[in-house]
Amino acid sequence: MPCHSIQISNIDLGAVLPAVLRDAVRGLGFDGDITQGAVSGRLALGGGVLAGVSLSFRAGVLSVRGRVDVDQATAAVKRAYSKTLVTQQAKRYGWRVKPGINGKILLQKG
Repeated sequence: MPCHSIQISNIDLGAVLPAVLRDAVRGLGFDGDITQGAVSGRLALGGGVLAGVSLSFRAGVLSVRGRVDVDQATAAVKRAYSKTLVTQQAKRYGWRVKPGINGKILLQKG
């Protein structure tokens, strides 16, 4: 792919919770509220690589746009969403949440 090419990917997230997606995207280092419009920022894609990416969310569809492998960027957003949702629900039901190894979380009851 030429370096001047911009890739775009649209992913139907279905019944995603907008507030959780907003918190997940903020956790990735993006400023702004993705539920109110597009946000732009630099996304860590592993190996210390930061890539400029634009994200938008409308009618249940997440759009990822940038001069990067959008599949990697999309996977990073999905992982962040899952991690945020599990963390919020665990805390809601009284579990303790601790950081784990390699970006994972450790849950302890009570």
